[in-house]
Amino acid sequence: MSNLIDKLNAANKIEDPGARAAAVQKARAEAPAAPRRVFLGKGPEREARLTLADANGTARLNLIVDAAGNPRIEFLNDKGGVVQTLPK
Repeated sequence: MSNLIDKLNAANKIEDPGARAAAVQKARAEAPAAPRRVFLGKGPEREARLTLADANGTARLNLIVDAAGNPRIEFLNDKGGVVQTLPK
């Protein structure tokens, strides 16, 4: 990550806008893919969902409001399985 930050900082110092944009794009393209840590959007059953994941990309917490407007919080284990739901 620090290598990417160094490349982006160097790219942002380039005065020519076109060259700067190309250097930023190149730095981002060369960066390794990282697991998704946050999802915010609509789920498969039309529920609003915020999912937080651990460093490996495994979902660990869901904040959900279903299509009928009912809220719930789901706590997940390290395999992504629900271990507790609030309200019960």
